[in-house]
Amino acid sequence: MKRGWIIGGVVLLLAIAGIYAVSFRGGSTSAIQLVTEKGNADMIRMAEPVADAVVRSPLTVSGEARGNWFFEASFPVLLLDEQGNALAQLPAQAGVNPADGGAGWMTTDYVPFAATVSFDAGTSTQGTLVLKKDNPSGLPQYDDQVRISVRFK
Repeated sequence: MKRGWIIGGVVLLLAIAGIYAVSFRGGSTSAIQLVTEKGNADMIRMAEPVADAVVRSPLTVSGEARGNWFFEASFPVLLLDEQGNALAQLPAQAGVNPADGGAGWMTTDYVPFAATVSFDAGTSTQGTLVLKKDNPSGLPQYDDQVRISVRFK
């Protein structure tokens, strides 16, 4: 019985290490490729914050997302406390490239994004950062999100 728990723990640690080992292709900035709620492993590359990071306000959120994660060059970002209450909600903005007239998010390639989240965690010590695929249709089959656990300082 004990042996099964040990093997399970080792497998879990190896899976976590594999997630942290993923990095940007062709760039010097490392990031983590996240798996979305619907199992898509190639939609979001997170630069900061990483899972279980200790964060404080204002929190910088940055990385790359596939262009179809955006709508009108943004997507919703929420910061929740440990009870699921919203501490902040705002859009992450796609990086603007003057060469394409600012329409660089209209692609299936990766597009940089950033947001600065100001919040008051109150007495909460843990929370969740949620990056939601923008879905103006409201149809559930087009919903998707990434959830990243964070700790508040």
